Amino acid sequence: RRGQRGALPPQHSAVASMAALLFALAAAGAETLRPKNIDISLTARWDETPLSVESAEFMADEGLFWDYAAALHEPEGGGSDQEVLAAIEAAAAGLLSPLRLRLLRVLLSAHVFSPRAAMWRQIAATDAATLGVSGTSEVWVRACGRAHALPDGAGADGAADLVAAALSAARADCPQEAELLSVDRVFPGGSRAGGEAPPLLVLYARLGSAAFHPAHDALSRAAADGRVRYALRPLPQAPGGGGGGAQRQTLQGYGVQLAIKNMEYKAMDDKDLGGIDGGDGGDGDGGGDGGGDEEGEEAEEHGFYFRSLAARAPEVADALGALREELAAADASHDASELKVWALQDLGVQAAARVLAAKQPLRALRDLCQNFPFLARGLSKGPAPRELALEVDRLQQTVWGSSFSGAFLNGRPLPLVETNDLAGLLTTMTREMRTVDELQTAGVPPLAIRAMLSLPAAPASLRVSARHPAVVVLNDIGRDRKYARWPPSVKELLRPNPWGQISFCRKNVFTMVFVLDPATGDGQAVLGYLVDLHAQGAPIRFGIVLAPGATRRAAADAAGGADGADGADGAGGGGGGGGG
Repeated sequence: RRGQRGALPPQHSAVASMAALLFALAAAGAETLRPKNIDISLTARWDETPLSVESAEFMADEGLFWDYAAALHEPEGGGSDQEVLAAIEAAAAGLLSPLRLRLLRVLLSAHVFSPRAAMWRQIAATDAATLGVSGTSEVWVRACGRAHALPDGAGADGAADLVAAALSAARADCPQEAELLSVDRVFPGGSRAGGEAPPLLVLYARLGSAAFHPAHDALSRAAADGRVRYALRPLPQAPGGGGGGAQRQTLQGYGVQLAIKNMEYKAMDDKDLGGIDGGDGGDGDGGGDGGGDEEGEEAEEHGFYFRSLAARAPEVADALGALREELAAADASHDASELKVWALQDLGVQAAARVLAAKQPLRALRDLCQNFPFLARGLSKGPAPRELALEVDRLQQTVWGSSFSGAFLNGRPLPLVETNDLAGLLTTMTREMRTVDELQTAGVPPLAIRAMLSLPAAPASLRVSARHPAVVVLNDIGRDRKYARWPPSVKELLRPNPWGQISFCRKNVFTMVFVLDPATGDGQAVLGYLVDLHAQGAPIRFGIVLAPGATRRAAADAAGGADGADGADGAGGGGGGGGG
């Protein structure tokens, strides 16, 4: 039975409704679907720290903390990250050399000093909670167990009044005076008559803020006059006042391995995906400058210099771009896995030659490492200098061995190949850059600096010759009558001893040299240890070097290990050892 005119049968109506529903869902889903790009960020366990405090920690290591604190002025209203960085560089430029300013940028980008800034935040938060200070206070002073906080909105004028109140409340005999921490920086000031220690005032403030400078100026003047001891603890405030909405500190991902496998397989047309070969350098550009905006030399791509051709003939620039894309697409479809065996035998030498020939070798090395499979075909067609190949072969056979991988800076190994240690890398870079900067400041010519930096590293162990005129030898095992009964042959050392001890021989095999100051307690203890060993008949030749003022730290500085040395005052040095 037919229904009304123009109406669809029930089954057709259901199909039409279902189709309309699917179309509506597809249209709604098209607006919400997004490319499934993966954005990975590495964050620390603490909140974001301001660059002003991180840069202050760098300047503290350089011995310029107070000069930098006085020179830093943050932008009005806080400013953007770019404006804050510009203010930091403007304050540091008058205190650092250009080389150390570049080092500061590198360390700030890696957030090396962010843990220290987080430490200052934790110290300030603990003290503020103990003394009842609001977490939003930008400046407050701790004096005689009390906190004098700047009210919100008081401004720079209120900071001077705040310091005046704290100075009037400070007393030398205060029973609740704050204790100095080992990380505190105390302003270099005068002392009171009679050697009495002035009272301690601790300033908590955001470096570079408008309220910080009046408080810092007043306290520094009081410290210079000897009225107070002035310690400054930076007050790092995360965006939003350090509350729950603060972001975590982002870190660089060196040494972090991320393994991702997409389980969805799909076919797609990649014609519209630009930038694979034309934005950051072409696939055939070993120097990394083939087609981007980066400065540098132009490398040959597939037998052409496209940038030079486009500059000479702008009317055919579009055609040259199309040709370049076609050649790059053709090359991208044939990676290094399709190269013949004979094309791979000199690939390492060809890659090294490309890096050495580039005007910016580090950039060329970076691009080769990041895109090597797609650049291998172009590299295999390049020259393989015979001199370079012979030098590589000689080093592999005589120095490093085959299949050796390593990175060196001025002859010092960098922890990149096996450990991938970013902290160790930055430490080595910092040490070498400071050495170069100090030599340049001393007026050493660049050629002499290069020659000095190419010298081999000092050995890890310190060896002292017993024949040096500064060494006073106390005994001679080969000649003294006390050791005349010992056998003269060195082979006695190889004879097994039933008591588990080494056998003695009448040779100066072992030597101990003690560097000490006999006027100190530690020096006298070392002398006592030496006398005990000699009285027990130890097979050791003893020598001493009398060095007034010798300390453990001085000995560690001489050995190149001052960073981890024990800084006990008046410590007498002892040690040494070597074959005779």
